[in-house]
Amino acid sequence: MVTLQKEMEYYENMCAERFSTHKATVTTENDRYLIIDWRRKDDSGDYYINFIIDKKRGAFIVTGDLGDSIAVWYNPVTPEKLRDYIFNDVGYYIGKIECASDLYVYDEDDIIADLKEYIDIDAEDAYLETHNEYGNSSELWGDIKDYICDSLYGRDQFIPSDDLREIIKDFDPNYWEWLPNCGKHISGRVFIWAIGFKMAMEQLGR
Repeated sequence: MVTLQKEMEYYENMCAERFSTHKATVTTENDRYLIIDWRRKDDSGDYYINFIIDKKRGAFIVTGDLGDSIAVWYNPVTPEKLRDYIFNDVGYYIGKIECASDLYVYDEDDIIADLKEYIDIDAEDAYLETHNEYGNSSELWGDIKDYICDSLYGRDQFIPSDDLREIIKDFDPNYWEWLPNCGKHISGRVFIWAIGFKMAMEQLGR
């Protein structure tokens, strides 16, 4: 399983390249708001991000080429503290997001790997003994994989199908507590928002 730290490192390397010609411009700053445009020097909209900070409400708003989001802390906070909150703990940051473009992505192989964490070999053997339609473990997991494919809608939605739920509930009647979160990962755009904001603030000497 890839850790948040490893994912952050990956996106930091990517952002170092993608944001190499970006320039941070403060378009508004007063006691209440700070608005920063983060875009390429040639004014291209590729990887353009606009950061809006409401210092009084503790709101961090992202718009632009890489999606949109609103995160709220509900108390006064400086842009510098927001930068540290967001960059140092993306998991904490995503918990503050009220609404956004897709925040999570799902991968078929990761869903299967997570399922196997919940379904031990003894439970699998017991299932195969009582379900003669499966000759072996490979056939069972082949069906589960097909049901997972039927449950994925693009990369950003995993809604377990009736068939998937029916087969998994035989392993664990409390499957509903954990099944929808199998294979769930924070979208790369969230890391890019955090890293881009930090880079823009640093360029501005803040």
